[in-house]
Amino acid sequence: MAGSASDCRAAELDNKEHLSALHLYWGQLGRIDNDKHEEVLEALRPHCNLTELRIIGYMGTKSPSWLETSWLSNLEHIELEGCQSWEVLPPLGQLPFLKILHLKSLKLVKHICSGFYGGHRIAFPLLEELLFSDMGEWRQWSGVKASSQLFPCLRRLQIDRCHKLRGSLVLPTVLERLHVVLSDDVTWESYKKPHVVLSDDVIWESSETNDVPAILKLSIDNISLLTDCLPAECLASLYRLDVVYCSSLESFTDEQEKWLHRLSSLEELRFSDCDNLTRLPTDLSSLALLKTLHIEGCPKIDSQPEKGI
Repeated sequence: MAGSASDCRAAELDNKEHLSALHLYWGQLGRIDNDKHEEVLEALRPHCNLTELRIIGYMGTKSPSWLETSWLSNLEHIELEGCQSWEVLPPLGQLPFLKILHLKSLKLVKHICSGFYGGHRIAFPLLEELLFSDMGEWRQWSGVKASSQLFPCLRRLQIDRCHKLRGSLVLPTVLERLHVVLSDDVTWESYKKPHVVLSDDVIWESSETNDVPAILKLSIDNISLLTDCLPAECLASLYRLDVVYCSSLESFTDEQEKWLHRLSSLEELRFSDCDNLTRLPTDLSSLALLKTLHIEGCPKIDSQPEKGI
């Protein structure tokens, strides 16, 4: 890409009405001061018809003004990657046609809060896919006020290698089906009643209504995520729990045991390839609906739960 703001202004990208995709990569420019990065990116304002934007390797600390407003209201796809000095994300929730948003290796982002959503009554109205990856300092994700809607069309949420993130996930306020991935191997499907999808081709309709997404099946490789990231009200309908490839799990803490006891709808509990697990939860008898306890590839388990099943 061009090496100075004047070069970029000379390109007159904001006059190129037929430009649909813009990919900005910082190569040698990555070695210059943050201020220069900001000047260059500011000068690269594209035409408002743009539908796809990728910014990779930008080292400025702030967003360009054209991402802080609704100037690029036709954007459908945004990727921000390797922008390691960017601290505060722009208000992307105000973009009415945005469908795909990938945020990767944004090393200094610590908080995602109300400014990210753009202040509209419906934030990210058409967003279908949201990815956060390798954001090592991200610690907190807060939602919007109760009067607002968030991610009404979201179908896939992936959070990968964001190890400092704590607190409840910000789930859509309205959804039919959501696929969530935490870390490389953690997946679950989350649904909202009254339309509960049981499989790809079977839909069961319930007369119940509930503003909280109900998770029916959960597969997880980090047991601490259960208590740290999932709101308890999402788990009332959970009927299957798989604990897989959880090498760090040796036994269950008191808090984790209490969490398990709240799974009143659980019918299937499966432990697979947990190499260091030595003891099952102490008491599974409180799980009145439990029908299946499956243990596979857990060589150190040598006894049943102390207080029975």
